[in-house]
Amino acid sequence: MEKIQTLSKTKISIFLFFVLLGIFFIIPNFFSEVPVIQIQGMNPSVINHYQDRYDFNMTMEKNGDLEIAFKNISDQLDFFQEIKKLNTHAQINLNLKPSTPAFFQRIGLKPMRLGLDLRGGVHFILSVDQQTVIEKQMSAWEDNIRLYVKKEYPSSKFSLIDHVINMEFPSREIADQALDKLNNAFPEYQTTYRFDVIGLQMNIHPHYLSKERLRILETTITSMRNRINELGVAEASIYTQGLNQIVIDLPGIQDVKQAKELIGKTATIDFYLAYQGAWKPGAAVPFGSILKKDKNNQMVPLLKRAVLSGDAIVFAQAGMTPEGNASVDLRITTQKAKDFRALTADNVGKPMAVVYKETYTAEKWNPQTGAFETVPQTQEYIINIATINSALGERFQITGLNREQSFQLALMLRAGSLPANVSIVEEKTIGPSLGADNIKMGMYSLLLGISLVFSFMIFYYRALGVIANLTLLSNLSLLVMSLALIQATLTLPGIAGIVLTIGMAVDANVLIFERIKEELAAGCPPWTALDRGFTKAADTIMDSNFTTMIIGFVLFFLGSGAIKGFAVTLCIGLVTSMITALVGTKVFIHLWWRKELFPKITFFSIQAKQG
Repeated sequence: MEKIQTLSKTKISIFLFFVLLGIFFIIPNFFSEVPVIQIQGMNPSVINHYQDRYDFNMTMEKNGDLEIAFKNISDQLDFFQEIKKLNTHAQINLNLKPSTPAFFQRIGLKPMRLGLDLRGGVHFILSVDQQTVIEKQMSAWEDNIRLYVKKEYPSSKFSLIDHVINMEFPSREIADQALDKLNNAFPEYQTTYRFDVIGLQMNIHPHYLSKERLRILETTITSMRNRINELGVAEASIYTQGLNQIVIDLPGIQDVKQAKELIGKTATIDFYLAYQGAWKPGAAVPFGSILKKDKNNQMVPLLKRAVLSGDAIVFAQAGMTPEGNASVDLRITTQKAKDFRALTADNVGKPMAVVYKETYTAEKWNPQTGAFETVPQTQEYIINIATINSALGERFQITGLNREQSFQLALMLRAGSLPANVSIVEEKTIGPSLGADNIKMGMYSLLLGISLVFSFMIFYYRALGVIANLTLLSNLSLLVMSLALIQATLTLPGIAGIVLTIGMAVDANVLIFERIKEELAAGCPPWTALDRGFTKAADTIMDSNFTTMIIGFVLFFLGSGAIKGFAVTLCIGLVTSMITALVGTKVFIHLWWRKELFPKITFFSIQAKQG
């Protein structure tokens, strides 16, 4: 008589290997991170005064920086607030230093990441400068309208005051004709008659302004989320607040300086046609031009309107030229490529400048307030001026940066150029919102629930209950390994997903065992009953798990933040529970009764002894 006909030694070995591997992945989670404060430019004697109030260990690095290690995050944050009150120019940063043994760090095993609600992190509120973008767009429209009017109506008068366009025409007939044409050519503007003279007045449409502000905000959020994902910050929460603010929560990050560079730093490029008239440094800026610095800090006049901006770039990759110089390979949108090709074709033989712009935030000491303040900084210069030899299309290459700058520019452009400048208006470090005691009580509740489930399974299903409990532990092992491999961030909703997974896994074992009970009651031999129990329960288990997984996918693709965390743990847990229920339970049954031809299978309600 065969023992569970679908089982083989290969399956047993593979399953046990992955269970042991999962246990190996769990080990780093028992080593918590050490909260530290890193200080640069402060005398150690100042810190020594706090030793009677806080329990910490202070070490000095080789470069003279101080590192203060605490036993818990609460003391770290309290001390951080105390030390910030000192009237000092020292740079003070929070960080979490891993305490995982070096062996695990060398092979790349790390503890699971905890979300903002479990471990804390950095909270930012950003202000989006929508007005500057709109001003730039309006200036472009105004130039187009001026050129259009001068071309169609040379005898007209044109004036511009505070973005309000005024025109005068020789006759009412010409004004009526111009009204229809301007409304069709520039739907973003409201064109109305003037009553003081024979003429028209154009104002930007309020609907267009509100629509453009919303577009800028949504594009900034998308670009910021892409950048955070590109740079490896998992499970960030990004959402709008008010009309021009964005809130960003970065779980697990305490180094505010690092987070500021991540959020506040942007890099983009703009293309300008160079001014070709005679001009000397110190002279008045030519009409319709702006001055930009080159790498030698010399001012160069460029035509005021950019012919191509960074928001048109859809792909950027750092590379090397055949001569060994750093470069960035670019691809722009098809629509922009059409206009860019036509413009460069009309300006073959003329110089075009590539302007690199970097915006970042820096901390500066304000003696009036006695505190560091976040100040936006901008660095902008011409990286390259080259003659247009032929029309440029959808793909082209720029040079003029070093390797580090080219890599950074490609990364920022690929992650998404910001349509508007952003500035950090609020920043703070957040501790665990529920507190360490609440988290501990939550873990105790989870352990109590698992203990009750284990006890019930053993009481009701006897030996099969023990096997079900082993299967459940193996399921947790595979689940934690999967979450560690994808570096998922664990939040409270994620823990809820794990608890739900435990329930689904136990439910699968109950279905199998009840089927086995039915076969035993019908008089089947033990191994036949075991095999038929798995065969008949398999379809039900898979159907119930797949239907639940559909809901998980919907939550993942339509939800955000914590909802996605719940969906990820739920979906992965459903997969591991199916594997452990249909394969793992067989493995443990085989190992439990491998030497018995007629095993004794006992339930709370019946006892089956076939011989």
